[in-house]
Amino acid sequence: MTLQHSWLATTAFALILLVPATAFAADEAAAAAVDAAAESLPEIMVTAQKRAENMQQTPISLSVMRNEDLVNRHVTSLIDLGDGAIPSLKIAPFYARNSALIVNIRGIGVLSDGNQPARDQGVGVYIDGVYLGRAQGLGTALFDIENIEVLKGPQGTLFGRNTEGGAVNIVTRKPSGEFHINATGGVGNFGTYKGEIHVDLPSFNDIGVKIDGVVAHRDPLVKNPLEGAQGFNQYNKQGLHLEALWQPAPNFSAGYSFDISKDESTSL
Repeated sequence: MTLQHSWLATTAFALILLVPATAFAADEAAAAAVDAAAESLPEIMVTAQKRAENMQQTPISLSVMRNEDLVNRHVTSLIDLGDGAIPSLKIAPFYARNSALIVNIRGIGVLSDGNQPARDQGVGVYIDGVYLGRAQGLGTALFDIENIEVLKGPQGTLFGRNTEGGAVNIVTRKPSGEFHINATGGVGNFGTYKGEIHVDLPSFNDIGVKIDGVVAHRDPLVKNPLEGAQGFNQYNKQGLHLEALWQPAPNFSAGYSFDISKDESTSL
């Protein structure tokens, strides 16, 4: 009987020592799996907090669509993101007007009348930090885009008012300071054509200059039988963008950009 009690006590003591060791080994394996998964994820740099940082280290609920994704989806303007490509983001034209867009995030941001320029939106749209305060003109063609960042939930701390539903931060590609030219073009049915040209000029006195031009056109999908009236769901978009970036030191930069756009669209 004494031998049996001693054997039971020894077994219990061994189990007590084994359980923490097993739990520690399991924790180490889980940590190693998390590290391996983190290393396999591509690094996506975002500016949601007004500085460039890794998306995985940004404590904000956000979705990012990169330049490659925009090219693959043939995105010409924000209206092309109305198909649900970005979760929680809904973009739709106001009463079938492609030039005036209603932007919603998580169902917040609806305007009762997009024709009223005095009404503010519930979702802020920004291009390189510059606020686009009205729905009119949001359907213009996009230039050379690096990322489109969709910040979900109220963003008043970082982006100010009119961001109850969130913010859409459009980041353009900056001048590289090296000379190269990139041009793309395409044609389609209904007289559709699209062309882009991006010119990076060599830097001079630490100043790099970049020029972007874009044109997109489509004939009406449905002809209007009225004499002299335009057809339905056609568009003609043109835009020119000029940006200069001054980088006198590695930790300092100052930029200036100018753009002008034209959007001629008809109702759906």
